[in-house]
Amino acid sequence: MARSTRTNTRTNTRTNTRKTSRTASTASTTAKARAASPAATGWRAQVEQIVAAGKQAAEFVQTHGSTVVQQAQRRSSALSAQARNAAEARLEAVAEKVVGTWDQVEQLTSERVGRTLNRLGVPSQKDIDKLTRSVAKLSAQIEKLSAAAPRAARSTNRRAATAAAS
Repeated sequence: MARSTRTNTRTNTRTNTRKTSRTASTASTTAKARAASPAATGWRAQVEQIVAAGKQAAEFVQTHGSTVVQQAQRRSSALSAQARNAAEARLEAVAEKVVGTWDQVEQLTSERVGRTLNRLGVPSQKDIDKLTRSVAKLSAQIEKLSAAAPRAARSTNRRAATAAAS
Protein backbone atom coordinates (compact mmCIF):
# COMPACT_ATOMS: atom_id res chain seq x y z
CA MET A 1 0.00 0.00 0.00
CA ALA A 2 2.86 2.26 0.46
CA ARG A 3 3.34 2.42 -3.23
CA SER A 4 -0.26 3.32 -4.03
CA THR A 5 -0.21 6.09 -1.42
CA ARG A 6 2.87 7.60 -2.97
CA THR A 7 1.34 7.42 -6.42
CA ASN A 8 -1.84 9.10 -5.24
CA THR A 9 0.14 11.83 -3.53
CA ARG A 10 2.12 12.55 -6.66
CA THR A 11 -1.03 12.67 -8.77
CA ASN A 12 -2.76 15.01 -6.35
CA THR A 13 0.27 17.31 -6.27
CA ARG A 14 0.39 17.52 -10.05
CA THR A 15 -3.34 18.23 -10.28
CA ASN A 16 -3.16 20.94 -7.64
CA THR A 17 -0.21 22.58 -9.40
CA ARG A 18 -2.11 22.62 -12.67
CA LYS A 19 -5.20 24.10 -11.03
CA THR A 20 -3.25 26.91 -9.37
CA SER A 21 -1.48 27.83 -12.63
CA ARG A 22 -4.80 27.86 -14.47
CA THR A 23 -6.41 29.98 -11.82
CA ALA A 24 -3.55 32.48 -11.97
CA SER A 25 -3.77 32.82 -15.77
CA THR A 26 -7.54 33.12 -15.61
CA ALA A 27 -7.26 35.85 -13.02
CA SER A 28 -4.83 37.85 -15.15
CA THR A 29 -7.13 37.48 -18.18
CA THR A 30 -10.10 38.65 -16.15
CA ALA A 31 -8.13 41.67 -14.93
CA LYS A 32 -7.28 42.58 -18.53
CA ALA A 33 -10.90 42.24 -19.53
CA ARG A 34 -11.97 44.53 -16.68
CA ALA A 35 -9.37 47.08 -17.71
CA ALA A 36 -10.69 47.11 -21.29
CA SER A 37 -14.35 47.20 -20.27
CA PRO A 38 -16.35 50.45 -20.47
CA ALA A 39 -16.70 50.57 -16.70
CA ALA A 40 -12.91 50.53 -16.27
CA THR A 41 -12.10 53.22 -18.86
CA GLY A 42 -15.25 55.18 -18.27
CA TRP A 43 -18.14 55.58 -20.62
CA ARG A 44 -17.49 59.30 -20.86
CA ALA A 45 -14.08 58.70 -22.41
CA GLN A 46 -15.60 56.41 -24.99
CA VAL A 47 -18.31 58.95 -25.82
CA GLU A 48 -15.64 61.63 -26.20
CA GLN A 49 -13.74 59.38 -28.61
CA ILE A 50 -16.89 58.79 -30.66
CA VAL A 51 -17.64 62.53 -30.80
CA ALA A 52 -14.05 63.27 -31.86
CA ALA A 53 -14.28 60.69 -34.63
CA GLY A 54 -17.55 62.25 -35.78
CA LYS A 55 -15.94 65.69 -35.89
CA GLN A 56 -13.04 64.35 -37.94
CA ALA A 57 -15.46 62.73 -40.37
CA ALA A 58 -17.41 65.99 -40.71
CA GLU A 59 -14.19 67.94 -41.39
CA PHE A 60 -13.16 65.40 -44.01
CA VAL A 61 -16.52 65.71 -45.74
CA GLN A 62 -16.29 69.52 -45.70
CA THR A 63 -12.82 69.56 -47.23
CA HIS A 64 -13.07 66.62 -49.63
CA GLY A 65 -16.82 66.30 -50.18
CA SER A 66 -17.03 68.21 -53.47
CA THR A 67 -14.10 66.25 -54.90
CA VAL A 68 -15.71 62.96 -53.98
CA VAL A 69 -19.02 64.04 -55.53
CA GLN A 70 -17.27 65.12 -58.74
CA GLN A 71 -15.44 61.79 -58.93
CA ALA A 72 -18.72 59.95 -58.40
CA GLN A 73 -20.34 62.00 -61.19
CA ARG A 74 -17.48 61.22 -63.57
CA ARG A 75 -17.67 57.52 -62.77
CA SER A 76 -21.43 57.60 -63.19
CA SER A 77 -21.11 59.28 -66.60
CA ALA A 78 -18.49 56.79 -67.72
CA LEU A 79 -20.59 53.83 -66.59
CA SER A 80 -23.66 55.28 -68.30
CA ALA A 81 -21.73 55.66 -71.54
CA GLN A 82 -20.44 52.09 -71.31
CA ALA A 83 -23.93 50.78 -70.62
CA ARG A 84 -25.38 52.79 -73.51
CA ASN A 85 -22.69 51.55 -75.91
CA ALA A 86 -23.20 47.96 -74.83
CA ALA A 87 -26.97 48.28 -75.22
CA GLU A 88 -26.62 49.83 -78.68
CA ALA A 89 -24.25 47.10 -79.81
CA ARG A 90 -26.61 44.41 -78.54
CA LEU A 91 -29.57 46.18 -80.21
CA GLU A 92 -27.74 46.33 -83.54
CA ALA A 93 -26.92 42.64 -83.37
CA VAL A 94 -30.52 41.78 -82.59
CA ALA A 95 -31.77 44.09 -85.36
CA GLU A 96 -29.50 42.37 -87.90
CA LYS A 97 -30.81 38.97 -86.85
CA VAL A 98 -34.41 40.16 -87.05
CA VAL A 99 -33.93 41.66 -90.51
CA GLY A 100 -32.22 38.50 -91.76
CA THR A 101 -34.94 36.33 -90.29
CA TRP A 102 -37.68 38.56 -91.69
CA ASP A 103 -36.13 38.33 -95.18
CA GLN A 104 -36.08 34.54 -94.91
CA VAL A 105 -39.71 34.45 -93.80
CA GLU A 106 -40.70 36.75 -96.63
CA GLN A 107 -38.89 34.63 -99.21
CA LEU A 108 -40.40 31.38 -97.92
CA THR A 109 -43.87 32.91 -97.88
CA SER A 110 -43.49 34.16 -101.46
CA GLU A 111 -42.32 30.76 -102.66
CA ARG A 112 -45.12 28.86 -100.93
CA VAL A 113 -47.84 31.28 -102.04
CA GLY A 114 -46.46 31.14 -105.58
CA ARG A 115 -46.54 27.33 -105.59
CA THR A 116 -50.09 27.31 -104.26
CA LEU A 117 -51.29 29.82 -106.86
CA ASN A 118 -49.54 27.85 -109.60
CA ARG A 119 -51.38 24.68 -108.49
CA LEU A 120 -54.64 26.61 -108.70
CA GLY A 121 -53.82 27.70 -112.26
CA VAL A 122 -53.02 31.34 -111.51
CA PRO A 123 -50.07 32.49 -113.61
CA SER A 124 -46.93 33.68 -111.84
CA GLN A 125 -45.22 37.00 -112.39
CA LYS A 126 -42.74 35.28 -114.70
CA ASP A 127 -45.59 33.84 -116.76
CA ILE A 128 -47.24 37.27 -117.01
CA ASP A 129 -43.94 38.87 -118.06
CA LYS A 130 -43.46 36.18 -120.74
CA LEU A 131 -47.00 36.73 -122.04
CA THR A 132 -46.48 40.51 -122.10
CA ARG A 133 -43.35 40.11 -124.22
CA SER A 134 -45.17 37.75 -126.58
CA VAL A 135 -48.08 40.17 -126.93
CA ALA A 136 -45.66 43.01 -127.64
CA LYS A 137 -43.98 40.96 -130.40
CA LEU A 138 -47.33 39.99 -131.91
CA SER A 139 -48.51 43.62 -131.80
CA ALA A 140 -45.36 44.69 -133.63
CA GLN A 141 -45.92 42.02 -136.28
CA ILE A 142 -49.59 43.03 -136.71
CA GLU A 143 -48.58 46.65 -137.18
CA LYS A 144 -46.08 45.65 -139.86
CA LEU A 145 -48.69 43.55 -141.61
CA SER A 146 -51.39 46.18 -141.36
CA ALA A 147 -49.03 48.80 -142.78
CA ALA A 148 -48.13 46.46 -145.64
CA ALA A 149 -51.78 45.43 -146.26
CA PRO A 150 -53.02 48.78 -147.72
CA ARG A 151 -50.10 48.82 -150.19
CA ALA A 152 -50.82 45.28 -151.23
CA ALA A 153 -54.53 46.08 -151.50
CA ARG A 154 -53.80 49.09 -153.69
CA SER A 155 -51.63 47.11 -156.01
CA THR A 156 -54.23 44.32 -156.12
CA ASN A 157 -56.98 46.86 -156.81
CA ARG A 158 -54.91 48.41 -159.62
CA ARG A 159 -54.33 45.04 -161.20
CA ALA A 160 -58.01 44.20 -160.93
CA ALA A 161 -58.99 47.57 -162.39
CA THR A 162 -56.59 47.23 -165.30
CA ALA A 163 -57.76 43.69 -165.95
CA ALA A 164 -61.39 44.80 -165.88
CA ALA A 165 -60.67 47.69 -168.21
CA SER A 166 -59.04 45.55 -170.75
